[in-house]
Amino acid sequence: MQIFVKRLFPFSPERGSQPGRFRQKERTDPQWTKTGLDFPFKTNYAKGGNIFIKSFLKFFTIMKKNLYIFRHGQTDFNLHNIWQGCQCNPDLNETGRRQAYELGQKLLPLNLEVIYASPLKRALQTAEIAAGQMKPTPKIEIIPNLREGNFGLAEGSRIGKLMRDCPELTEQIVNPTKETWDKAFPGHDSESKHQIFDRVIGALGEIVLYPGDNIGISAHGGVLSALACGLELSDVDCENCAVLHLTYDRVARTFARAE
Repeated sequence: MQIFVKRLFPFSPERGSQPGRFRQKERTDPQWTKTGLDFPFKTNYAKGGNIFIKSFLKFFTIMKKNLYIFRHGQTDFNLHNIWQGCQCNPDLNETGRRQAYELGQKLLPLNLEVIYASPLKRALQTAEIAAGQMKPTPKIEIIPNLREGNFGLAEGSRIGKLMRDCPELTEQIVNPTKETWDKAFPGHDSESKHQIFDRVIGALGEIVLYPGDNIGISAHGGVLSALACGLELSDVDCENCAVLHLTYDRVARTFARAE
């Protein structure tokens, strides 16, 4: 924090002789108060309210980006409990389109500037329908690494059958922990939740470098599940059109769940 204080206020007339530091007697002066940032502010700096403090704290507020990561709407695969991944590319069904419309209404007050979407049709259609409810309409850009995981031979199988045939492995992939997230279904190029997390967090790391402070991300249940495990988040809703709100701290360069 002190580095930014020095850059923002290099010419303070109240400062001591050493650059970037305050004289000790000024720190103990009753006119000075400390904030949670451990930086002294003069209480009478501005009449009618501490404009100086508000401006300073506003700077740190804009140092964060908001990421609203949502799962796509329902498909017929979801309706019939069939496992889908990046090799399956169904459209939204009628329920899914309605869910996407309602999602757009829910996200409307957030003033999203852009929505980044997985290239799979269900995620892209969800982004398009949701964006259509917003004014101004955010642009939509496709990010290939936001796609759903490759679940190998499990894709296209009924989830109930997978639970009967390989219950332990299926449970470990549906509800991964750091001890089990390297497990993957058999099949060529099949991904574990660990691999999905690494791919997606890399995509998010690129996204936060782009313009925009309020960002929508249209993705998948496997993506949300992998993020929940990798970021150690509890009670993350992975249902159709559920939203996970993350913040990115530009100073610490970290992602965290919004409070």
